[in-house]
Amino acid sequence: SLDFSEGASCRDLAGAEGHGPSKDPPGLTPFRETFESVFLDSTGWVNLAARMPTSVAETLSGCASRAASVLGSFLPAETKFEKLFLARQYFGMHHDHHIRVELSSGPGAAAFGGDLSLWADQERLVERVATMALGRRVLSAQCGPRPLRPQVVRKSDRAARLLVSRPELEDGGIDLFLRSNADLAHSAVDVGPANTEKELCRNFRSFWGERSQLRQFKDTRIAEAVIWSLDREKPHLLLLESLTVALQRNAKPPGGRISVSTRETALDFLLEASSAGEDKPGAIRAFDKLSRMLKSLDGLPLRIESVQVASSLFRRTEPMPLRRHDLCGARPAKDGKSYKSHVPVIECFAGLEGSRRWPRNPELQRKTLAAMALHAASTLERSFGIACIGTEDHVDILYEGYAFRLRLHSLGGPSGLSSDEVGLKVKHHAAISGLATRNPPYCAAVRLAKRWLGAQLLSPHFCQEAVELMVAEAFCNPSCLPPPGSHWSGFLRFLHNLASFPWDERAMYVDATRPEEVSVAEHREKVEALEASFARATGGGKAFLAAPHQADPERWAGGAGAAEACRSAARAASSSLRFLDQEMPSADNGFGRKVLAVFTPNLEFYDVLLRLHPASVPLWKYFACVSDAGASNRAEAVGESMRLQTVKNTAESGARAKLIVGENLAMEAVRRVQALLGDRALVGYDEFAGTTVGIAWNPAFFVPSREPREGEAGWVVPVRTGEGKAFVPNVLALMDEVCAGLRGFLSGVEYL
Repeated sequence: SLDFSEGASCRDLAGAEGHGPSKDPPGLTPFRETFESVFLDSTGWVNLAARMPTSVAETLSGCASRAASVLGSFLPAETKFEKLFLARQYFGMHHDHHIRVELSSGPGAAAFGGDLSLWADQERLVERVATMALGRRVLSAQCGPRPLRPQVVRKSDRAARLLVSRPELEDGGIDLFLRSNADLAHSAVDVGPANTEKELCRNFRSFWGERSQLRQFKDTRIAEAVIWSLDREKPHLLLLESLTVALQRNAKPPGGRISVSTRETALDFLLEASSAGEDKPGAIRAFDKLSRMLKSLDGLPLRIESVQVASSLFRRTEPMPLRRHDLCGARPAKDGKSYKSHVPVIECFAGLEGSRRWPRNPELQRKTLAAMALHAASTLERSFGIACIGTEDHVDILYEGYAFRLRLHSLGGPSGLSSDEVGLKVKHHAAISGLATRNPPYCAAVRLAKRWLGAQLLSPHFCQEAVELMVAEAFCNPSCLPPPGSHWSGFLRFLHNLASFPWDERAMYVDATRPEEVSVAEHREKVEALEASFARATGGGKAFLAAPHQADPERWAGGAGAAEACRSAARAASSSLRFLDQEMPSADNGFGRKVLAVFTPNLEFYDVLLRLHPASVPLWKYFACVSDAGASNRAEAVGESMRLQTVKNTAESGARAKLIVGENLAMEAVRRVQALLGDRALVGYDEFAGTTVGIAWNPAFFVPSREPREGEAGWVVPVRTGEGKAFVPNVLALMDEVCAGLRGFLSGVEYL
């Protein structure tokens, strides 16, 4: 419509002053035929999205739609504003997978240097091939724009014109970002056209080459297909293999080569430690059999009506894998053979039928319940030959290679026997299990989050339910970003939420339910009640975390020093995000070694370091404990073969009697030290085989006081000041108490 070579201008569209445009806009049809994306200005003549690829337009449209859902959600107004305008978007957070495609051109490709349209065509080709190769496994594929080198202005002499150097790419590699379809990411078969569609079959074989094969499926259909090997814990490797084959065949420059890589493999060693040798189907079968046995027990005063499981091992959010143990009823112990000493437990709750014959005394009620549990254990041993270890609080049942920790509660008896904690754990297990079913990457993201918190020596301050809810916030709560579709993006979003959430100003509310279970109005009522509880809370050290199934906001985040632990975690998360944001875009091949810095604690934050003897830590060497690895031996620590401490079966002493069933003794000792110190210090430890305990003193603890606090008489010394007598803390006396609490574990103390 406008011939700019003849001197036409966009001003001609407006017409003379006071009059309308001299020409009517051409409509959308010519724009759609010319451009991938169309976004017209107010005149209808200029396409503002002329250089915008379709993938970017779809991403922009999705962000706008999700922003609208945030505005209409149950979140507080402050949280909505932060999510819409203040949240910093770090590298790769909009997508689930970051694939690096390196193109090296052949000898004749130098003639195309400086051709911007050719470079854009390369990026569109990679996007197109990725979309065709991955099919329904991905929701979108988008290439990031490649930056150009600064163009140098040259001038040969005074009379010559200024010349600009030819454009050159700063880096020839292409960053390909994928949004994963989590439901289909684990599909190991790419089904092509039916064998009757000759032309489509020819195109399919041309695209995949020798990887394509004719297959007959169960529904008797015969079609072209590509079969991939698959590790269900790492679907990103399947994407990488598919992309490598497709790009090598369809996008390799003439005479050049192409390479495809991803940074996600840098964290695979943590996931491998969590899933090696896992046998959850066997544990489910064993639990079903045990449940039927418990319900059929005769001779109990009250019949067991229900048996429910509520264990992070069952919902696969625990870094400890669910493995069979030979001494847990699987087979008899052999003389001279060594067995793993630590046995993880699966928590179960058995509900007794209602009765009015319970004693009125609460203490007698608890004793009666404990007696029933011991009676059930003896009946199992006598009737079925199942080994049981009974205590006043629970019964550990060793059955078919697994340890089930059974707790009894009354379904219709006195209120003291119908524990709220049992109902809370069962509801939490149901909510998290449902969330993991709807979002397959969730479990792997939680395991990474727990390993990261442990590596920052923050395990004592975040229970497993709290970590699961903090990771669930990225998957459940309304956000401008799509739900994570990979463990990598889920881990990044966890770090982002932890670093950006204002723990000192408000409570975190996580909607871990299905959308149809709780309405928006009910969510808003719960959020308002949560904010009121937070406003009534006085004093420091408070951190609130709640969900629809949880009534007490301090249940999982209200321990001693919880707020300070949240602040420490937020600082560490912010530092980790900045490091990843800087290192991920670079083409350095040493990223796998660098990413270990994210799982390394800042020991300079602590004032005292207590070293534990490795032989006293039952999980030592089971995990790749990067928190204890120094700069020189970190790679060796990660590469060690992972094994548990072992016990040997002999004729004089059976190995089963030496088992540590479900108890992390070092972690319990550290928690006792934190309870001893209270708000005087923050105690850090890595529960996953850590051998370092850090103590960071609270500066307010060293302020002189007029009178010692109650119970501190032996931990202070009197001093003379200008204002009279005062008391200051006696750190050495306090450290004597700390070392006594760690007796049997401690091997050395360092004062920094």
